[in-house]
Amino acid sequence: MDDLISKARDFLKEKVMRTPLIFSPKLSQLADVPVYLKMECFQQTGSFKVRGAFFALSQLPDPEKGVVVASAGNHGLGVAYVAKQLNIPATICVPATVDEAKLNALRSYKCEVKVFDVPGFDAAQKLAIKYAEDEERPFLSAYDDDLVIAGSGGTIGLELLEQLPSIQGAITPCGGGGLPAGLAYVLKKHKPRLHFACAQLDECPALKLSLEKGEAILEMPPSQTLAGGIEGGMGKRPFALLCNRVDEVLLLTEKELYEGVRFMLREHQVLIEPSSSAAIAPLLFQKQKKLSGPTVLVVTGRNLGYDALWGIMKDGN
Repeated sequence: MDDLISKARDFLKEKVMRTPLIFSPKLSQLADVPVYLKMECFQQTGSFKVRGAFFALSQLPDPEKGVVVASAGNHGLGVAYVAKQLNIPATICVPATVDEAKLNALRSYKCEVKVFDVPGFDAAQKLAIKYAEDEERPFLSAYDDDLVIAGSGGTIGLELLEQLPSIQGAITPCGGGGLPAGLAYVLKKHKPRLHFACAQLDECPALKLSLEKGEAILEMPPSQTLAGGIEGGMGKRPFALLCNRVDEVLLLTEKELYEGVRFMLREHQVLIEPSSSAAIAPLLFQKQKKLSGPTVLVVTGRNLGYDALWGIMKDGN
């Protein structure tokens, strides 16, 4: 993975934003250690996913065939953005439960968008894989792919080591596992004692269950959630990288994720989506073990529709 991550970093230097690392006074007070936010929500498409998408699409052996992807929204947005830059045909497959803001943004890129009448990411991914096979086009996983892992979590990890050399802890949302797999690989290699935690929706704890079983649980039942980015099963490759590197899995309720969204608006005047809140909410509700030093929370995305945001804000009154 080392060569692949280095290659991804060099390739992405002029392609994506080196996102800022900002100090959070309130979260630092709650955790009793310095807490910083890695603002991946500031990326061009509103999430970290553009990193892995750019690197992976740049390596396609036959770009004219294009690519098919399944997405809860953010991976699709990353692929749609990059496909337009590289003039590559892209078909984005999403479930009927996709957030309205993400769907509207996808359609604005003029790529082919297929909305499958199924609930949840895993069901949409099955249909997307079959569609790719029928069309004889490559399928690009949102997380179970070394290029995606290197481009996303791998490059973020290298940036964090440069931005905060004293880093001793990291908390990141976890869905299929691509982001935390690359991030843990880099951080644990350079900082073996670093405390690495993944946060998941309590109704969809794929990583926790995979660790208990000793193998990746590839599918989970669909959840009624606004945190589509952390719904669904675990990837085989991410699990192989994570199983000996993750120190703690934190589980959060839907309402706890909503509080993280409200917190970021109130304290930092930044809009984030509920799946991104999985990095914030553990500190608000004291879910994590006691932190020992400077800790980074990866704020993964900001793509949230108005109606969903309005519901979250009313829920807090």
